This record gives sequence, structure tokens and C-alpha cells, in this order.
Amino acid sequence: MKIVIKNDEHKNIVVILPTGLFANKLTAAFVCRALKKKGINLPFGCMCRFLKALNKYRRKHKDWILAEINGSDGDYVKIKI
Repeated sequence: MKIVIKNDEHKNIVVILPTGLFANKLTAAFVCRALKKKGINLPFGCMCRFLKALNKYRRKHKDWILAEINGSDGDYVKIKI
């Protein structure tokens, strides 16, 4: 996962995170627990299958851009998985 943040003041930030940090069974357990507190019952197995599908899609589509945002004040944010 790569996050790029640029602004008009020429202060650019690039953050590179391994996908394994946020797409694993531990994270799935935390998400399921947080959703349960909000009243949404999502089974752990379902979340694991979603993350597995996300990883397969990411491997097939290397340049998948999750979000690309241009702010009115000149800020630019791009999240690439």
C-alpha cells in the first residue's frame, strides 16, 4: 500500500506500508469486534474471505488506485494498494 500526499507548499509525504499489516486475520478480528460494538454482526470467517479476495485482486491488478483526491486548496492524496 502506498499513500502519496502533496500540497502547494512543496511538502510531499510518501508512506509505504506492507499490505500484510492491515490485511490479516488479526486485523479481521479487530474489525469484527468493532463492528459488533456498533451493532453490525459480521462473522469472522466472512471478513477473512473478504481480505483473501482483496489480496488476490491486489496481486492481479498491481496499479490499483483505491482513492485519488484533489482538494480545492491544491492538496493531492493518492492511495494505491
